[in-house]
Amino acid sequence: RGFAIVFEHSTGRPRSFRARTSTYQRMQNPLDIRLQMARQQLQSGQLDQAEYIIGQVLAQDPDNAAAAGVLAMVHMHRHEFALAIETLDQACARAPTDHATLIQIATIYKNLGRFDRAKACYRRCIELHPEAMAQGYLNLATTCRYSDYDDDVRAMEAAHATTTPNSLARRYLSFALGKVFDDLKDYDRAFDYFHEGNQIASTSMPPMNME
Repeated sequence: RGFAIVFEHSTGRPRSFRARTSTYQRMQNPLDIRLQMARQQLQSGQLDQAEYIIGQVLAQDPDNAAAAGVLAMVHMHRHEFALAIETLDQACARAPTDHATLIQIATIYKNLGRFDRAKACYRRCIELHPEAMAQGYLNLATTCRYSDYDDDVRAMEAAHATTTPNSLARRYLSFALGKVFDDLKDYDRAFDYFHEGNQIASTSMPPMNME
């Protein structure tokens, strides 16, 4: 059943929204439940409500890097790009090694056109989390535009050569190298890598995460 939205001058947030969040508080749900609520509000365009929930999370856990990432997304939706960058810098400081946080931060930097910072985050993911190296290289390849055969390309080819054939990791690396050699205008090699990636793709595999 819907609620009428009535704003209180004293708090600047809807009474109905306060009632719903107080219900969650009484249930003593963990902070990750509130974080999920904030993401849902963000996805539905309710930026003020998302920010309010994130404020609650950060008040209890100031070092919550995932919450800082959501707050950065709120700032992005409002075109408050300087605040988004400041919030992301704080998130990096809070979780300098967390894979999910680094990926989220890199993706936001990429969307902001801050490709230097996005690449630095993706490279750090590859360095710290070799188990996710293939996706890291795919993210890196789609962020950069390659003009020469550099250390990144050599590392991608070395990883591709030692990755299990017909695996999801091999698929990621094939598409990464296809994109790289397309940038380098070596279209024959680009075609071969893209072809391999498409051959590996099947209905049993999940869709590729390009973030």
